[in-house]
Amino acid sequence: MSTIVMVLLISTVAGVVGIFVGAVVCAAICQRRTQPAEHGLPRRNEMRRYMLMGLYCNAEDPRPFVHRPSGRGYTINVRKEELALVVWALLATIAVAGLLLATAPKAV
Repeated sequence: MSTIVMVLLISTVAGVVGIFVGAVVCAAICQRRTQPAEHGLPRRNEMRRYMLMGLYCNAEDPRPFVHRPSGRGYTINVRKEELALVVWALLATIAVAGLLLATAPKAV
């Protein structure tokens, strides 16, 4: 693989990771600014309806990070199903790029 292709691939992966990290940091800042009242939030059994491939998709819930409805930990509220699919497509693209880098023949 030529040096130019390697640099472009690494910079693309770094850019996507940077955008994702920036979005997470922005969401954390927004969550600290807006502390919603707990009485209007959905219950855990209601939250299960809005889960899509591990991500929470509820536009009416103002929290960017929510407790998982089942199990331990947190998940991201991406608000729309389309955005959840975009997030998973970006992660799949990064995985494919990593596999291509790992299996590429070495330049002599």
